[in-house]
Amino acid sequence: MYTKRRKIDDVSSFKSNAQNPIDVNDINGIKNHSNRIDTNNHHHDTQNHTIDNNQSKSESLAFSLPTEIFKEIFANFDNNYQTLLACALVNRQWCKNAVPILWRVPFKKPGSASSSTKVFEMFVRCLSPKARARLIAEGIDELPKPEYQPTFRYLNFLACLDFQLLWETTHEWLVRRPKGIVSMDAHIVRVAHLSREICTCIFRSSECLEQLVVSMDSSQLSRVPEANFVFTFFPGAVNCLPGIKELQVCGDYCLPILCKTLSQICQQLVTLRIDAPPETSSSLSQEETSINLIRAQKNLKHFQLYGHNKSTLSLLLTPISTCAHSLESLKFQNINFTSISRKAISSLCSCVNLIALEITKCRSISSLDLFEIAQKFTKLLYFSFNPYPSSIPEEFAKSILTTSQQIEFFSLKYSIQINEITRLSNLIFQAIIAYGSKLLFLELPILDETQITQILLTCPRLEEFLFWVPDSPTRVDQHLRNLGNMSPPSLKHICINGLKSIQFEVDSLIAFLDSDTRKSQKHRLTTIIMHDYENLELAAIFKQYGVNDKYPEDRIARKFIIIIMTQFL
Repeated sequence: MYTKRRKIDDVSSFKSNAQNPIDVNDINGIKNHSNRIDTNNHHHDTQNHTIDNNQSKSESLAFSLPTEIFKEIFANFDNNYQTLLACALVNRQWCKNAVPILWRVPFKKPGSASSSTKVFEMFVRCLSPKARARLIAEGIDELPKPEYQPTFRYLNFLACLDFQLLWETTHEWLVRRPKGIVSMDAHIVRVAHLSREICTCIFRSSECLEQLVVSMDSSQLSRVPEANFVFTFFPGAVNCLPGIKELQVCGDYCLPILCKTLSQICQQLVTLRIDAPPETSSSLSQEETSINLIRAQKNLKHFQLYGHNKSTLSLLLTPISTCAHSLESLKFQNINFTSISRKAISSLCSCVNLIALEITKCRSISSLDLFEIAQKFTKLLYFSFNPYPSSIPEEFAKSILTTSQQIEFFSLKYSIQINEITRLSNLIFQAIIAYGSKLLFLELPILDETQITQILLTCPRLEEFLFWVPDSPTRVDQHLRNLGNMSPPSLKHICINGLKSIQFEVDSLIAFLDSDTRKSQKHRLTTIIMHDYENLELAAIFKQYGVNDKYPEDRIARKFIIIIMTQFL
Protein backbone atom coordinates (compact mmCIF):
# COMPACT_ATOMS: atom_id res chain seq x y z
CA MET A 1 0.00 0.00 0.00
CA TYR A 2 1.27 3.45 -0.82
CA THR A 3 1.02 6.41 1.60
CA LYS A 4 -1.54 9.21 1.64
CA ARG A 5 1.27 11.76 1.20
CA ARG A 6 2.24 10.26 -2.14
CA LYS A 7 -1.39 10.34 -3.31
CA ILE A 8 -1.57 14.09 -2.72
CA ASP A 9 1.75 14.76 -4.46
CA ASP A 10 0.71 12.76 -7.52
CA VAL A 11 -2.57 14.62 -7.90
CA SER A 12 -0.89 18.05 -7.51
CA SER A 13 1.52 17.21 -10.30
CA PHE A 14 -1.43 16.68 -12.63
CA LYS A 15 -2.90 20.06 -11.64
CA SER A 16 0.33 21.94 -12.24
CA ASN A 17 0.65 20.51 -15.72
CA ALA A 18 -2.96 21.22 -16.72
CA GLN A 19 -3.29 24.53 -18.59
CA ASN A 20 -6.96 24.10 -19.52
CA PRO A 21 -9.99 22.94 -17.52
CA ILE A 22 -10.49 19.19 -17.44
CA ASP A 23 -13.33 17.86 -19.53
CA VAL A 24 -15.62 15.36 -17.82
CA ASN A 25 -15.00 12.85 -20.61
CA ASP A 26 -11.30 12.83 -19.75
CA ILE A 27 -11.75 11.97 -16.08
CA ASN A 28 -11.47 8.19 -16.60
CA GLY A 29 -8.34 8.63 -18.66
CA ILE A 30 -6.75 10.82 -15.97
CA LYS A 31 -7.61 8.26 -13.30
CA ASN A 32 -6.05 5.47 -15.32
CA HIS A 33 -2.93 7.54 -15.89
CA SER A 34 -2.77 8.34 -12.18
CA ASN A 35 -2.98 4.65 -11.31
CA ARG A 36 -0.11 3.87 -13.67
CA ILE A 37 2.05 6.55 -12.06
CA ASP A 38 1.17 5.25 -8.60
CA THR A 39 2.18 1.76 -9.65
CA ASN A 40 5.49 2.88 -11.08
CA ASN A 41 6.38 5.03 -8.08
CA HIS A 42 5.66 2.35 -5.55
CA HIS A 43 6.90 -0.76 -7.34
CA HIS A 44 10.19 -0.77 -5.46
CA ASP A 45 8.50 -0.19 -2.11
CA THR A 46 6.14 -3.10 -2.51
CA GLN A 47 8.78 -5.46 -3.93
CA ASN A 48 10.60 -5.86 -0.61
CA HIS A 49 7.31 -6.34 1.22
CA THR A 50 6.35 -9.09 -1.26
CA ILE A 51 9.64 -10.88 -0.77
CA ASP A 52 9.21 -10.74 3.01
CA ASN A 53 5.77 -12.32 2.72
CA ASN A 54 6.76 -15.14 0.34
CA GLN A 55 7.87 -17.40 3.14
CA SER A 56 4.79 -16.79 5.27
CA LYS A 57 2.53 -17.42 2.26
CA SER A 58 4.26 -20.71 1.46
CA GLU A 59 3.99 -21.73 5.10
CA SER A 60 0.31 -20.85 5.29
CA LEU A 61 -0.28 -22.90 2.12
CA ALA A 62 0.77 -26.03 3.99
CA PHE A 63 -1.96 -25.39 6.54
CA SER A 64 -4.72 -24.69 3.99
CA LEU A 65 -4.45 -27.70 1.68
CA PRO A 66 -7.66 -29.54 0.76
CA THR A 67 -8.65 -32.45 2.96
CA GLU A 68 -8.08 -34.93 0.11
CA ILE A 69 -4.46 -33.82 -0.21
CA PHE A 70 -3.89 -34.16 3.53
CA LYS A 71 -5.31 -37.68 3.51
CA GLU A 72 -3.06 -38.70 0.63
CA ILE A 73 0.02 -37.27 2.33
CA PHE A 74 -0.69 -38.76 5.75
CA ALA A 75 -1.48 -42.16 4.24
CA ASN A 76 2.23 -42.50 3.46
CA PHE A 77 2.94 -42.41 7.21
CA ASP A 78 0.65 -45.34 7.99
CA ASN A 79 3.52 -47.33 9.51
CA ASN A 80 5.20 -44.32 11.13
CA TYR A 81 3.32 -43.86 14.38
CA GLN A 82 5.51 -41.09 15.80
CA THR A 83 5.29 -38.94 12.66
CA LEU A 84 1.50 -39.24 12.53
CA LEU A 85 1.26 -38.37 16.21
CA ALA A 86 3.39 -35.27 15.65
CA CYS A 87 1.17 -34.23 12.72
CA ALA A 88 -1.92 -34.59 14.91
CA LEU A 89 -0.48 -32.01 17.33
CA VAL A 90 0.11 -29.27 14.73
CA ASN A 91 -3.38 -27.79 14.51
CA ARG A 92 -7.04 -28.75 14.30
CA GLN A 93 -7.07 -29.48 10.55
CA TRP A 94 -3.98 -31.69 10.70
CA CYS A 95 -5.42 -33.49 13.69
CA LYS A 96 -8.69 -34.26 11.87
CA ASN A 97 -6.76 -35.89 9.04
CA ALA A 98 -4.14 -37.73 11.11
CA VAL A 99 -6.39 -39.26 13.77
CA PRO A 100 -8.38 -41.53 11.38
CA ILE A 101 -5.11 -43.09 10.16
CA LEU A 102 -3.76 -43.47 13.69
CA TRP A 103 -6.88 -45.37 14.70
CA ARG A 104 -7.17 -47.67 11.69
CA VAL A 105 -5.23 -50.43 13.49
CA PRO A 106 -4.72 -48.99 16.98
CA PHE A 107 -3.77 -52.21 18.77
CA LYS A 108 -0.90 -52.95 16.36
CA LYS A 109 0.92 -49.72 17.10
CA PRO A 110 4.01 -49.95 19.33
CA GLY A 111 3.36 -49.70 23.03
CA SER A 112 2.91 -51.56 26.27
CA ALA A 113 -0.12 -53.42 27.56
CA SER A 114 -1.12 -50.31 29.50
CA SER A 115 -1.22 -48.24 26.30
CA SER A 116 -3.51 -50.85 24.70
CA THR A 117 -5.89 -50.60 27.63
CA LYS A 118 -5.93 -46.81 27.25
CA VAL A 119 -6.90 -47.26 23.61
CA PHE A 120 -9.59 -49.72 24.66
CA GLU A 121 -10.95 -47.25 27.22
CA MET A 122 -11.58 -44.76 24.43
CA PHE A 123 -13.65 -47.46 22.74
CA VAL A 124 -15.63 -47.96 25.95
CA ARG A 125 -16.33 -44.22 26.11
CA CYS A 126 -17.85 -44.45 22.63
CA LEU A 127 -20.55 -46.87 23.79
CA SER A 128 -24.14 -45.69 23.68
CA PRO A 129 -26.19 -45.16 26.89
CA LYS A 130 -28.20 -48.32 26.11
CA ALA A 131 -25.03 -50.40 25.76
CA ARG A 132 -23.71 -49.02 29.04
CA ALA A 133 -26.98 -49.90 30.73
CA ARG A 134 -26.78 -53.48 29.46
CA LEU A 135 -23.23 -53.83 30.75
CA ILE A 136 -24.17 -52.47 34.17
CA ALA A 137 -27.03 -54.97 34.30
CA GLU A 138 -24.45 -57.74 33.71
CA GLY A 139 -22.39 -56.53 36.64
CA ILE A 140 -19.83 -54.52 34.65
CA ASP A 141 -20.24 -51.22 36.49
CA GLU A 142 -16.60 -50.02 36.41
CA LEU A 143 -17.20 -48.02 33.22
CA PRO A 144 -15.69 -44.54 32.76
CA LYS A 145 -17.90 -41.63 33.75
CA PRO A 146 -20.14 -40.54 30.85
CA GLU A 147 -19.49 -36.82 31.49
CA TYR A 148 -16.33 -36.94 29.41
CA GLN A 149 -17.00 -37.63 25.74
CA PRO A 150 -14.22 -38.36 23.21
CA THR A 151 -13.43 -35.73 20.60
CA PHE A 152 -13.75 -38.28 17.77
CA ARG A 153 -15.87 -41.35 17.15
CA TYR A 154 -12.81 -43.59 17.17
CA LEU A 155 -14.73 -46.77 16.40
CA ASN A 156 -15.66 -45.31 13.01
CA PHE A 157 -12.01 -45.31 11.92
CA LEU A 158 -11.25 -48.96 12.68
CA ALA A 159 -10.03 -50.83 9.58
CA CYS A 160 -8.87 -54.13 11.12
CA LEU A 161 -10.70 -56.04 13.83
CA ASP A 162 -8.74 -58.87 15.44
CA PHE A 163 -11.11 -60.70 17.78
CA GLN A 164 -8.40 -62.48 19.73
CA LEU A 165 -6.55 -59.21 20.26
CA LEU A 166 -9.78 -57.49 21.25
CA TRP A 167 -10.57 -60.33 23.66
CA GLU A 168 -7.11 -60.11 25.28
CA THR A 169 -7.27 -56.32 25.60
CA THR A 170 -10.75 -56.54 27.13
CA HIS A 171 -9.40 -59.05 29.63
CA GLU A 172 -6.46 -56.77 30.48
CA TRP A 173 -8.72 -53.73 30.88
CA LEU A 174 -11.10 -55.55 33.24
CA VAL A 175 -8.20 -56.92 35.28
CA ARG A 176 -7.02 -53.35 35.88
CA ARG A 177 -10.46 -52.25 37.12
CA PRO A 178 -11.17 -52.19 40.88
CA LYS A 179 -13.04 -55.51 40.91
CA GLY A 180 -10.28 -57.41 39.13
CA ILE A 181 -10.87 -61.17 38.77
CA VAL A 182 -13.28 -62.71 41.27
CA SER A 183 -13.41 -66.13 39.58
CA MET A 184 -12.14 -67.19 36.16
CA ASP A 185 -15.54 -68.38 34.91
CA ALA A 186 -17.24 -65.13 35.93
CA HIS A 187 -14.39 -63.11 34.48
CA ILE A 188 -14.59 -64.80 31.07
CA VAL A 189 -18.33 -64.10 30.94
CA ARG A 190 -17.63 -60.42 31.71
CA VAL A 191 -15.01 -60.32 28.95
CA ALA A 192 -17.48 -61.86 26.50
CA HIS A 193 -20.24 -59.34 27.35
CA LEU A 194 -17.97 -56.30 27.02
CA SER A 195 -16.36 -57.57 23.80
CA ARG A 196 -19.79 -58.16 22.34
CA GLU A 197 -20.90 -54.59 23.05
CA ILE A 198 -17.71 -53.16 21.54
CA CYS A 199 -18.15 -55.31 18.41
CA THR A 200 -21.80 -54.30 18.10
CA CYS A 201 -20.84 -50.63 18.30
CA ILE A 202 -18.16 -51.16 15.64
CA PHE A 203 -20.56 -52.96 13.30
CA ARG A 204 -23.18 -50.23 13.65
CA SER A 205 -20.89 -47.24 13.19
CA SER A 206 -17.74 -48.34 11.34
CA GLU A 207 -17.11 -46.71 7.98
CA CYS A 208 -13.66 -48.19 7.24
CA LEU A 209 -13.72 -51.83 8.41
CA GLU A 210 -11.92 -53.94 5.80
CA GLN A 211 -10.24 -56.83 7.63
CA LEU A 212 -11.39 -59.43 10.16
CA VAL A 213 -9.03 -61.70 12.05
CA VAL A 214 -10.91 -64.43 13.90
CA SER A 215 -8.55 -66.34 16.17
CA MET A 216 -10.31 -67.90 19.14
CA ASP A 217 -8.98 -69.68 22.22
CA SER A 218 -11.19 -72.74 22.49
CA SER A 219 -10.31 -73.36 26.14
CA GLN A 220 -11.92 -70.05 27.06
CA LEU A 221 -14.74 -70.00 24.54
CA SER A 222 -16.02 -73.37 25.68
CA ARG A 223 -17.24 -71.60 28.83
CA VAL A 224 -19.17 -68.94 26.92
CA PRO A 225 -22.51 -69.29 25.09
CA GLU A 226 -22.22 -69.08 21.30
CA ALA A 227 -24.36 -65.94 21.24
CA ASN A 228 -21.52 -64.06 22.96
CA PHE A 229 -18.70 -64.86 20.52
CA VAL A 230 -20.30 -65.73 17.16
CA PHE A 231 -20.09 -62.15 15.95
CA THR A 232 -22.15 -62.79 12.83
CA PHE A 233 -25.18 -62.82 15.14
CA PHE A 234 -24.33 -59.43 16.65
CA PRO A 235 -26.60 -56.46 15.80
CA GLY A 236 -25.25 -54.53 12.81
CA ALA A 237 -23.13 -57.41 11.49
CA VAL A 238 -25.39 -58.09 8.52
CA ASN A 239 -24.97 -54.51 7.29
CA CYS A 240 -21.25 -54.13 8.05
CA LEU A 241 -19.62 -57.46 7.19
CA PRO A 242 -20.59 -57.67 3.48
CA GLY A 243 -18.00 -54.93 2.86
CA ILE A 244 -15.13 -56.92 4.37
CA LYS A 245 -12.23 -57.46 1.93
CA GLU A 246 -9.88 -59.61 4.01
CA LEU A 247 -10.75 -62.47 6.35
CA GLN A 248 -8.54 -64.69 8.49
CA VAL A 249 -10.22 -67.55 10.32
CA CYS A 250 -8.14 -69.45 12.88
CA GLY A 251 -9.36 -71.84 15.54
CA ASP A 252 -11.17 -75.12 16.02
CA TYR A 253 -14.02 -74.51 18.46
CA CYS A 254 -15.74 -71.75 16.49
CA LEU A 255 -14.60 -72.50 12.94
CA PRO A 256 -17.62 -74.43 11.61
CA ILE A 257 -20.36 -72.10 12.81
CA LEU A 258 -18.42 -68.98 11.83
CA CYS A 259 -17.63 -70.25 8.33
CA LYS A 260 -21.26 -71.24 7.85
CA THR A 261 -22.59 -67.79 8.69
CA LEU A 262 -19.73 -65.91 7.01
CA SER A 263 -20.34 -67.76 3.74
CA GLN A 264 -23.81 -66.21 3.72
CA ILE A 265 -22.64 -62.68 4.55
CA CYS A 266 -19.09 -62.17 3.21
CA GLN A 267 -19.09 -62.92 -0.51
CA GLN A 268 -16.87 -60.09 -1.79
CA LEU A 269 -13.60 -61.10 -0.13
CA VAL A 270 -10.30 -60.24 -1.82
CA THR A 271 -8.11 -62.19 0.62
CA LEU A 272 -9.08 -65.36 2.49
CA ARG A 273 -6.88 -67.23 4.95
CA ILE A 274 -8.07 -70.39 6.70
CA ASP A 275 -6.02 -71.94 9.48
CA ALA A 276 -7.15 -75.49 10.08
CA PRO A 277 -7.34 -77.08 13.53
CA PRO A 278 -4.87 -79.80 14.53
CA GLU A 279 -5.34 -83.15 12.82
CA THR A 280 -6.59 -84.70 16.06
CA SER A 281 -9.51 -82.29 16.33
CA SER A 282 -10.38 -81.86 12.66
CA SER A 283 -13.66 -83.12 11.31
CA LEU A 284 -15.35 -83.39 7.96
CA SER A 285 -18.06 -80.95 9.00
CA GLN A 286 -15.41 -78.30 9.69
CA GLU A 287 -13.90 -78.76 6.23
CA GLU A 288 -17.33 -78.65 4.58
CA THR A 289 -18.09 -75.27 6.13
CA SER A 290 -14.74 -73.98 4.85
CA ILE A 291 -15.58 -75.29 1.38
CA ASN A 292 -18.84 -73.33 1.39
CA LEU A 293 -16.96 -70.18 2.38
CA ILE A 294 -14.56 -70.62 -0.56
CA ARG A 295 -17.31 -71.33 -3.08
CA ALA A 296 -19.30 -68.28 -1.97
CA GLN A 297 -16.59 -65.87 -3.11
CA LYS A 298 -17.13 -63.96 -6.33
CA ASN A 299 -13.84 -62.07 -6.74
CA LEU A 300 -11.25 -63.80 -4.55
CA LYS A 301 -7.67 -62.83 -5.44
CA HIS A 302 -5.54 -64.17 -2.57
CA PHE A 303 -6.11 -67.55 -0.93
CA GLN A 304 -4.04 -69.03 1.91
CA LEU A 305 -4.28 -72.41 3.65
CA TYR A 306 -2.44 -73.20 6.87
CA GLY A 307 -2.09 -76.55 8.60
CA HIS A 308 -4.74 -78.66 6.86
CA ASN A 309 -4.36 -82.42 7.13
CA LYS A 310 -3.94 -84.92 4.31
CA SER A 311 -7.40 -86.49 4.68
CA THR A 312 -9.36 -83.35 3.83
CA LEU A 313 -6.89 -81.24 1.82
CA SER A 314 -8.25 -82.38 -1.55
CA LEU A 315 -11.74 -81.32 -0.48
CA LEU A 316 -10.49 -77.80 0.17
CA LEU A 317 -8.37 -77.45 -2.97
CA THR A 318 -11.07 -78.61 -5.37
CA PRO A 319 -13.38 -75.55 -4.96
CA ILE A 320 -10.48 -73.23 -5.83
CA SER A 321 -11.40 -73.78 -9.47
CA THR A 322 -14.63 -71.80 -8.93
CA CYS A 323 -12.60 -68.61 -8.47
CA ALA A 324 -9.66 -69.54 -10.73
CA HIS A 325 -10.39 -66.60 -13.07
CA SER A 326 -9.75 -64.04 -10.31
CA LEU A 327 -7.06 -65.74 -8.19
CA GLU A 328 -3.68 -64.01 -8.29
CA SER A 329 -1.86 -65.64 -5.37
CA LEU A 330 -1.87 -68.95 -3.50
CA LYS A 331 -0.07 -69.80 -0.28
CA PHE A 332 0.21 -73.20 1.42
CA GLN A 333 1.96 -73.53 4.77
CA ASN A 334 2.37 -76.58 7.01
CA ILE A 335 0.32 -78.67 4.59
CA ASN A 336 0.64 -82.42 4.10
CA PHE A 337 0.19 -83.14 0.39
CA THR A 338 0.19 -86.92 0.83
CA SER A 339 -2.52 -88.62 -1.28
CA ILE A 340 -3.69 -85.38 -2.85
CA SER A 341 -6.24 -86.13 -5.55
CA ARG A 342 -5.73 -85.52 -9.25
CA LYS A 343 -8.84 -83.34 -9.25
CA ALA A 344 -7.29 -81.05 -6.64
CA ILE A 345 -4.10 -80.74 -8.71
CA SER A 346 -6.20 -79.86 -11.76
CA SER A 347 -7.88 -77.13 -9.73
CA LEU A 348 -4.47 -75.68 -8.96
CA CYS A 349 -3.46 -75.78 -12.61
CA SER A 350 -6.67 -73.99 -13.61
CA CYS A 351 -5.43 -70.80 -11.92
CA VAL A 352 -3.71 -69.59 -15.08
CA ASN A 353 -3.75 -65.93 -14.00
CA LEU A 354 -1.68 -66.66 -10.92
CA ILE A 355 1.24 -64.32 -10.32
CA ALA A 356 2.29 -65.55 -6.85
CA LEU A 357 2.71 -69.07 -5.46
CA GLU A 358 4.16 -69.85 -2.04
CA ILE A 359 4.72 -73.33 -0.62
CA THR A 360 6.26 -73.20 2.85
CA LYS A 361 7.18 -76.10 5.14
CA CYS A 362 4.83 -78.52 3.43
CA ARG A 363 5.30 -82.28 3.44
CA SER A 364 5.23 -84.73 0.53
CA ILE A 365 5.82 -82.09 -2.14
CA SER A 366 6.55 -84.90 -4.59
CA SER A 367 2.83 -85.72 -4.55
CA LEU A 368 2.28 -82.53 -6.54
CA ASP A 369 3.01 -82.49 -10.24
CA LEU A 370 5.42 -79.57 -9.92
CA PHE A 371 6.49 -79.64 -13.55
CA GLU A 372 2.88 -79.37 -14.77
CA ILE A 373 2.20 -76.55 -12.32
CA ALA A 374 5.26 -74.68 -13.55
CA GLN A 375 4.12 -75.07 -17.17
CA LYS A 376 0.64 -73.69 -16.42
CA PHE A 377 1.69 -70.60 -14.48
CA THR A 378 3.07 -68.56 -17.37
CA LYS A 379 2.28 -65.23 -15.67
CA LEU A 380 4.07 -66.05 -12.45
CA LEU A 381 6.13 -63.25 -10.90
CA TYR A 382 6.40 -64.48 -7.31
CA PHE A 383 7.46 -67.97 -6.29
CA SER A 384 8.40 -69.05 -2.78
CA PHE A 385 9.44 -72.62 -2.09
CA ASN A 386 10.53 -73.85 1.34
CA PRO A 387 9.82 -77.59 1.54
CA TYR A 388 10.64 -80.20 4.13
CA PRO A 389 12.37 -82.79 1.88
CA SER A 390 16.15 -82.96 1.84
CA SER A 391 16.42 -82.52 -1.91
CA ILE A 392 16.82 -79.32 -3.87
CA PRO A 393 14.10 -79.07 -6.55
CA GLU A 394 16.36 -77.40 -9.09
CA GLU A 395 14.36 -78.70 -12.04
CA PHE A 396 11.27 -77.02 -10.61
CA ALA A 397 13.12 -73.72 -10.12
CA LYS A 398 14.48 -73.91 -13.65
CA SER A 399 10.99 -74.62 -15.03
CA ILE A 400 9.64 -71.54 -13.25
CA LEU A 401 12.36 -69.34 -14.76
CA THR A 402 12.03 -70.73 -18.28
CA THR A 403 8.21 -70.84 -18.37
CA SER A 404 7.53 -67.43 -16.85
CA GLN A 405 10.19 -65.33 -18.53
CA GLN A 406 8.95 -62.12 -16.90
CA ILE A 407 10.03 -62.90 -13.32
CA GLU A 408 11.56 -59.82 -11.72
CA PHE A 409 12.16 -61.09 -8.18
CA PHE A 410 14.05 -64.33 -7.63
CA SER A 411 15.67 -65.79 -4.53
CA LEU A 412 17.26 -69.18 -4.00
CA LYS A 413 18.44 -70.03 -0.50
CA TYR A 414 20.24 -73.15 0.67
CA SER A 415 19.91 -73.74 4.42
CA ILE A 416 22.99 -75.94 4.70
CA GLN A 417 26.51 -75.56 6.00
CA ILE A 418 28.32 -72.82 4.12
CA ASN A 419 31.35 -75.03 3.46
CA GLU A 420 29.29 -77.78 1.83
CA ILE A 421 28.77 -75.82 -1.37
CA THR A 422 31.30 -73.87 -3.38
CA ARG A 423 29.36 -72.54 -6.34
CA LEU A 424 25.86 -72.08 -7.67
CA SER A 425 24.32 -75.06 -9.41
CA ASN A 426 24.84 -74.89 -13.17
CA LEU A 427 21.16 -75.72 -13.70
CA ILE A 428 19.99 -72.56 -11.92
CA PHE A 429 22.91 -70.46 -13.09
CA GLN A 430 22.30 -71.14 -16.78
CA ALA A 431 18.59 -70.37 -16.36
CA ILE A 432 19.40 -67.00 -14.78
CA ILE A 433 21.87 -66.17 -17.56
CA ALA A 434 19.29 -67.09 -20.20
CA TYR A 435 16.15 -65.52 -18.67
CA GLY A 436 17.32 -63.03 -16.02
CA SER A 437 17.43 -59.85 -18.06
CA LYS A 438 14.31 -58.48 -16.30
CA LEU A 439 15.41 -59.28 -12.76
CA LEU A 440 15.21 -56.45 -10.21
CA PHE A 441 15.85 -58.52 -7.09
CA LEU A 442 18.24 -61.47 -6.92
CA GLU A 443 19.26 -63.63 -3.96
CA LEU A 444 21.63 -66.54 -4.55
CA PRO A 445 23.89 -68.88 -2.59
CA ILE A 446 27.65 -68.94 -3.04
CA LEU A 447 28.94 -67.62 -6.35
CA ASP A 448 32.41 -68.01 -7.74
CA GLU A 449 34.17 -65.15 -9.51
CA THR A 450 33.13 -66.26 -12.99
CA GLN A 451 29.47 -66.64 -12.08
CA ILE A 452 29.13 -63.27 -10.38
CA THR A 453 30.75 -61.55 -13.35
CA GLN A 454 28.35 -63.11 -15.84
CA ILE A 455 25.31 -62.38 -13.67
CA LEU A 456 26.23 -58.70 -13.32
CA LEU A 457 26.61 -58.45 -17.09
CA THR A 458 23.35 -60.33 -17.73
CA CYS A 459 21.06 -58.38 -15.35
CA PRO A 460 21.17 -54.72 -16.47
CA ARG A 461 18.08 -53.76 -14.42
CA LEU A 462 19.22 -55.30 -11.12
CA GLU A 463 18.49 -53.06 -8.12
CA GLU A 464 19.14 -55.41 -5.19
CA PHE A 465 21.65 -58.24 -4.96
CA LEU A 466 22.01 -60.68 -2.02
CA PHE A 467 24.53 -63.52 -1.95
CA TRP A 468 26.57 -65.78 0.34
CA VAL A 469 30.35 -65.95 0.34
CA PRO A 470 32.67 -68.87 1.12
CA ASP A 471 35.03 -68.95 4.07
CA SER A 472 37.89 -67.35 2.18
CA PRO A 473 39.05 -63.71 2.38
CA THR A 474 40.51 -63.86 -1.12
CA ARG A 475 37.10 -64.71 -2.58
CA VAL A 476 35.44 -61.83 -0.69
CA ASP A 477 37.95 -59.33 -2.03
CA GLN A 478 37.41 -60.64 -5.53
CA HIS A 479 33.63 -60.28 -5.14
CA LEU A 480 34.03 -56.66 -4.09
CA ARG A 481 36.29 -55.92 -7.04
CA ASN A 482 33.79 -57.48 -9.44
CA LEU A 483 30.91 -55.53 -7.92
CA GLY A 484 32.83 -52.29 -8.21
CA ASN A 485 33.91 -52.82 -11.80
CA MET A 486 30.93 -54.56 -13.38
CA SER A 487 27.76 -53.80 -11.41
CA PRO A 488 24.97 -52.17 -13.45
CA PRO A 489 24.23 -48.50 -12.73
CA SER A 490 20.77 -49.45 -11.45
CA LEU A 491 22.20 -51.41 -8.47
CA LYS A 492 21.19 -49.73 -5.19
CA HIS A 493 21.33 -52.39 -2.47
CA ILE A 494 23.90 -55.12 -1.78
CA CYS A 495 23.72 -57.68 1.01
CA ILE A 496 26.64 -60.05 1.68
CA ASN A 497 25.98 -62.99 4.03
CA GLY A 498 28.28 -65.48 5.73
CA LEU A 499 30.98 -63.08 6.95
CA LYS A 500 31.04 -64.12 10.61
CA SER A 501 34.50 -65.70 10.58
CA ILE A 502 35.93 -63.93 7.55
CA GLN A 503 38.59 -61.25 7.47
CA PHE A 504 39.18 -59.34 4.26
CA GLU A 505 41.16 -56.36 3.15
CA VAL A 506 39.38 -53.10 3.96
CA ASP A 507 41.26 -51.52 1.05
CA SER A 508 39.22 -53.64 -1.36
CA LEU A 509 36.01 -52.24 0.16
CA ILE A 510 37.29 -48.68 -0.18
CA ALA A 511 38.28 -49.34 -3.79
CA PHE A 512 34.80 -50.73 -4.41
CA LEU A 513 33.15 -47.62 -2.93
CA ASP A 514 35.47 -45.34 -4.89
CA SER A 515 34.55 -47.05 -8.12
CA ASP A 516 30.89 -46.67 -7.26
CA THR A 517 31.10 -42.96 -6.38
CA ARG A 518 32.55 -42.27 -9.81
CA LYS A 519 29.25 -43.33 -11.34
CA SER A 520 26.24 -41.15 -11.89
CA GLN A 521 24.92 -39.78 -8.61
CA LYS A 522 21.42 -40.66 -9.77
CA HIS A 523 22.17 -44.38 -9.63
CA ARG A 524 24.72 -44.42 -6.82
CA LEU A 525 24.72 -47.36 -4.42
CA THR A 526 22.76 -46.55 -1.26
CA THR A 527 23.01 -49.69 0.90
CA ILE A 528 25.70 -52.24 1.76
CA ILE A 529 24.88 -54.86 4.38
CA MET A 530 27.47 -57.30 5.70
CA HIS A 531 25.65 -59.75 7.94
CA ASP A 532 27.44 -61.35 10.91
CA TYR A 533 30.38 -59.00 10.54
CA GLU A 534 30.99 -56.44 13.29
CA ASN A 535 33.67 -53.89 12.57
CA LEU A 536 33.65 -50.28 13.74
CA GLU A 537 36.06 -49.37 10.97
CA LEU A 538 33.50 -50.46 8.38
CA ALA A 539 30.81 -48.31 9.98
CA ALA A 540 33.08 -45.27 9.74
CA ILE A 541 33.85 -46.03 6.09
CA PHE A 542 30.16 -46.38 5.24
CA LYS A 543 29.41 -43.07 6.93
CA GLN A 544 32.23 -41.36 5.04
CA TYR A 545 30.85 -42.51 1.69
CA GLY A 546 27.20 -41.83 2.62
CA VAL A 547 26.19 -45.49 2.39
CA ASN A 548 23.57 -47.09 4.67
CA ASP A 549 24.32 -50.28 6.57
CA LYS A 550 20.60 -51.00 6.97
CA TYR A 551 17.85 -51.23 4.40
CA PRO A 552 15.87 -48.01 3.84
CA GLU A 553 12.10 -48.16 4.18
CA ASP A 554 11.52 -47.82 0.44
CA ARG A 555 13.83 -50.65 -0.63
CA ILE A 556 12.56 -52.54 -3.63
CA ALA A 557 12.59 -55.87 -1.80
CA ARG A 558 9.93 -54.68 0.64
CA LYS A 559 7.54 -53.88 -2.17
CA PHE A 560 7.61 -57.25 -3.85
CA ILE A 561 10.02 -60.13 -3.26
CA ILE A 562 10.21 -63.43 -5.03
CA ILE A 563 11.66 -66.12 -2.83
CA ILE A 564 12.55 -69.62 -3.89
CA MET A 565 13.75 -71.18 -0.66
CA THR A 566 15.03 -74.73 -0.37
CA GLN A 567 15.84 -76.09 3.06
CA PHE A 568 17.72 -79.07 4.45
CA LEU A 569 16.55 -80.40 7.81
